[in-house]
Amino acid sequence: MTTKLTRAQFLEWTALSGLGSVIGCGSDESHAYPSCPAPDAIAEVGTTRRFEYFHGVASGDPGTDRVVLWTRLTCCVPLDEVETVEIGWEVASDESFVPVLAHGLATTSAERDFTVKVDVLGLPADARLFHRFYDPGAADDRSPIGRTWTLPSGHVARATFAAIACTAYSTGYFNAYRHIALRDDLRFVLHLGDYIYEYGTEYYDDDSLDRRPDPSHELRTLRDYRTRYAQVRSDPDLQAVHAAHPFVAIWDDHEIIDDVWDGGAAGHGSDDRDFATRRAAAIEAYVEWMPVRETIRDGHVSLYREVAIGDLLDILLVDTRLEARDRQGTATAADPTSTLLGDAQERWLFDALSGSSERGDAWRILASPVVVMQLVIPDFSLDLIGWEGYPAVRERLFDHLEAESIRDVVVLSGDFHAAIGAEVARDPFDPALYDPSTGEGTILPEIAVTSATSPAGKRFVRADGPSVVAATHPHVRFFDEHLRGYVVVDVQEDAVVADVLRSRTIRERDPHHTRAVRFTVDRGSPGLRVDG
Repeated sequence: MTTKLTRAQFLEWTALSGLGSVIGCGSDESHAYPSCPAPDAIAEVGTTRRFEYFHGVASGDPGTDRVVLWTRLTCCVPLDEVETVEIGWEVASDESFVPVLAHGLATTSAERDFTVKVDVLGLPADARLFHRFYDPGAADDRSPIGRTWTLPSGHVARATFAAIACTAYSTGYFNAYRHIALRDDLRFVLHLGDYIYEYGTEYYDDDSLDRRPDPSHELRTLRDYRTRYAQVRSDPDLQAVHAAHPFVAIWDDHEIIDDVWDGGAAGHGSDDRDFATRRAAAIEAYVEWMPVRETIRDGHVSLYREVAIGDLLDILLVDTRLEARDRQGTATAADPTSTLLGDAQERWLFDALSGSSERGDAWRILASPVVVMQLVIPDFSLDLIGWEGYPAVRERLFDHLEAESIRDVVVLSGDFHAAIGAEVARDPFDPALYDPSTGEGTILPEIAVTSATSPAGKRFVRADGPSVVAATHPHVRFFDEHLRGYVVVDVQEDAVVADVLRSRTIRERDPHHTRAVRFTVDRGSPGLRVDG
């Protein structure tokens, strides 16, 4: 398949500017997805390059000695003439790439949508590194430069990272990504899910931003999902953040289908094709386009994992959608045998919490794509999507933390499209079990990181202004459903400090952000302090 580009389109695609600069790409259907412009379009601007990098570069899943590098090749020859292509990669401690610390060759093909992922090993710990790709047949033809970090080992006094979720392309500009990209104090970006949305045009009632979804229909096939990733990854702000920082990502539901569970999804209609085929297509596109390390458990792609930062912090990412979730609903919530995580993942989580505590690591962060806290909202089913819909699972978590005397656990969650700070207790509505004035009865604090662009539900808001949640939930210390943005988490030996940053707007490109609220958790105490 070939696509003819105008000279203006091609020059827009190939504009470069400095570290983290990326190759821009328009979002209309004529050229967001195809991996190969027509030869006459290439000849028109006189390029002799075999490859272009219209979707930028990225890195992810850093360890003390490794990191995953990612790019996607756009081949300057017709795709049907290409079977397998070879691409070079290199990593250095300096932008000059002198000396090169690691290098090699990778191959890709249409079978992987011409995406390239390399798991680079043998890197120095606690190092800021630079990476790029190049054409081994013409070494001066190189990709943009990306920056990444490896993680420290041993004693670590401090670590700072960004947490973000719910980044719908068609509802606003990625100003939060741009602001994160401009920061030099972050080790990585923790993405808590809904990196893309599967909806078609019919879901969006405002196309004034000219960010209409591509394809225009709801995603169902492998090509559909690949096309949507290609569109989203064409955004210059998203490319900038991927070039600036490594990502640690977990999926929620919209990377697959709305309200997905292990065996189906509320968003999968009876007229849709086989659910298993659709699910497999979504997963394949995700692992192609995301800089995640692919783990196979029991024959399927599995994403739950641990990120260890020396003796300071263990981040435990859980999969609350695809690993083993039973179908959500009131019947599930009432069934003590229903599962959110599955037996294997639940055992892994409890063992990881215990191991971290026994080693004496200072902090444990439970990274959950859905909220853990109790939320009871009349006539609103979203409360059952989170751990509230699986109370027996949450009770087992509480039991394990208390039986093993595991302290200093903080929850970071996504999905809810509101900035929330809460103290999670066994029953926060029972004064005998939780005292909001003192925090007594709190088992762990939770920070929901709001959404970067996705809208909040109108049912959160009362006619007189305050939210339903803030007015009726004593354990919710802060709630703002209007706030779009992200969170900076600063983990210190004696405290975890989380600044919620508010985007000034998502209606136009504007990187300006201000701090909306600060949450602080002191070591040794599960309470949550809230400062404006």
